[in-house]
Amino acid sequence: FHGGAGFYGAQFHGEARFYGAQFHGGAGFYGAQFHGKAWFDGAQFHGKAWFDGAQFHGGARFDGAQFHGMAGFGGAQFHGKAWFVDAKFADKDGAGPIEFRTALFHKLADFSGCRFPKQPARIQGAFETARFLEEARFRSPEFDAFSAFDGAVFKGKLLLAAAGTEREEQRRFDAVLRATKAAVEEDLRVISANDYEHVEDDQARERGANTRFAALEGGLRVLKTAMEAEKDHMQEHRFFRFELQAKRRRPSVSRLEKVASWSYGQLSDYGNSMGRPLAALALSVLFFWVVYWGWGLSLDGTFVGLNQGGTALEFSIRSVVQPFAPWAATKWSPLFNLDVVEIVRCGGPPPPDLEDGVACPTGGGFGWLTFRLLATVQSVFSLLLAFLFALALRKKFQIS
Repeated sequence: FHGGAGFYGAQFHGEARFYGAQFHGGAGFYGAQFHGKAWFDGAQFHGKAWFDGAQFHGGARFDGAQFHGMAGFGGAQFHGKAWFVDAKFADKDGAGPIEFRTALFHKLADFSGCRFPKQPARIQGAFETARFLEEARFRSPEFDAFSAFDGAVFKGKLLLAAAGTEREEQRRFDAVLRATKAAVEEDLRVISANDYEHVEDDQARERGANTRFAALEGGLRVLKTAMEAEKDHMQEHRFFRFELQAKRRRPSVSRLEKVASWSYGQLSDYGNSMGRPLAALALSVLFFWVVYWGWGLSLDGTFVGLNQGGTALEFSIRSVVQPFAPWAATKWSPLFNLDVVEIVRCGGPPPPDLEDGVACPTGGGFGWLTFRLLATVQSVFSLLLAFLFALALRKKFQIS
């Protein structure tokens, strides 16, 4: 077909065979009814392809088909099985969006090996409100069209290719984040143009950092939920990790939430690592040991040696195993017998009659208050790390 091909509302009662067909112009199948099988294997759509509202009552095969321009399947209904195995949607700018919005797949939908474009503007929300009532397959080793699934509904199984190594998957997702950022920059350039007309921009509602990254976040959430239903915990955690990373890129998210999300990733790999919280706990004990020892040394130049340092280490450990102990302890408790505590309470070398509670009464001095507040910070941080360890433990062994 060297020009446009229009089959609007056409009725195909037998098999419709378009094997290897070449559509050099637009191919319009708006509202077409395929009562038998529809074969588009290896078809080449060089222009726009419209299948919006089409009804496929038999099987629909687009295996190896290539869509060089816009591909519209919005509202299409696949009553039989739908195959898009090894189909290719051209990876080039300006080719137009991919639309499966509100499409309904009653039976198997197989997109295995399907190559989706990298441009967020083309795939964002491609399957929004599309419903997969039975098994859906997107088994492609380089599957990264995450934003396409924002708002998609999977009622049956969702099968994906086995994940690669954590480093490989993170590197691939970093490329997705860069592409989304580039799309946001292009949005800004388009919107800033003098001749820009919002009402004439058919992608106006999809532009901007909040919208772009929210779609990416939403698509990852859909995939995470589907993997949770399949009990594929490795893939579930991968999508959860990516979801939080995408959310941090949204300008509408508060700075505090971004810091908390970043810290969660660093300290526990988003609840997936038991080793990181323990390592962080050990390092925090050593860090606060040095701080306490340095504090005592700044007040008493003789506060050197292993014995004196040992009391600072003991206080650091007690702040972990006995949270908030400096507030509950009395002057007769073992905690107050530690050299570092006596020095800080007195603001310098303790006098000989300290044990009688005369020279340095409990609760005296701004320095002692600050010291206890610092110990409280350590206790709170330690409790947080203990919680992250317990969370990772629960996730590791799937304790309900």
